Amino acid sequence: MIKVVIAAADSAQRTALKEALLRNDSVTLSGVTDSGSELLTLLSSQTPDVLLVGQALADCSGVQMIARLRGTDFLQPDAVFALSSGGTDGFQILLNAMAYRDEEAHIPAPELTLCQPDWKGPVPYRRLIADFLFALGIPANVKGYRYLMWSLEQIRQDPELLNLLTKALYPMVARHFRTKDAAAERAMRHTISTSFHLGDQAVWASYFPSCAHGKKPTNGEFLARTHEALRLMAEQVSVSD
Repeated sequence: MIKVVIAAADSAQRTALKEALLRNDSVTLSGVTDSGSELLTLLSSQTPDVLLVGQALADCSGVQMIARLRGTDFLQPDAVFALSSGGTDGFQILLNAMAYRDEEAHIPAPELTLCQPDWKGPVPYRRLIADFLFALGIPANVKGYRYLMWSLEQIRQDPELLNLLTKALYPMVARHFRTKDAAAERAMRHTISTSFHLGDQAVWASYFPSCAHGKKPTNGEFLARTHEALRLMAEQVSVSD
């Protein structure tokens, strides 16, 4: 039996997840909360196999909560699943879990068989990108996020752009967002650098090997590795444009 704890501020998300998990005979729901402080109290008495964390909690963000948990003495769940905003479908939960596995623990992920996903039809590619950037702790309210999101969509259509950042990609971003080439490059670089230094290093290192030695990825390295990770994820689900 797999013990699961849900932590999310979105009441509709909590309810949908709870109902979906309770329909699975292999899952026991150990606790449900909407706040980080309550989650810490819950984890002091519970040892779940899986922790589902929403994008936002009542008193902190999901990323902040996960980072805080890694610094505690609590027994760690075997897998931490980061949920997209409003996300409840099994496919997306499993995709996001890949980003938050604690590789240093060398603990295999529990076998979690979720019921039929709630998402109807193909998953939008933009959603895969958004969830991946969220997993890395990149905030959605900065220009660099929008530039990275749009760039990854263009690279999906034309991977050769990865070899033409200065000559083609940055000018394309600049034209689309009505800014300058240098400003587009700088915003993307600043967003990557800031998120790298503030984000979970284990997550970054799992996708960008050089990060294990404290070296942040360049714009080109970030876009190339992220494009490849998204390509592999897209092979697991039906994806729409």
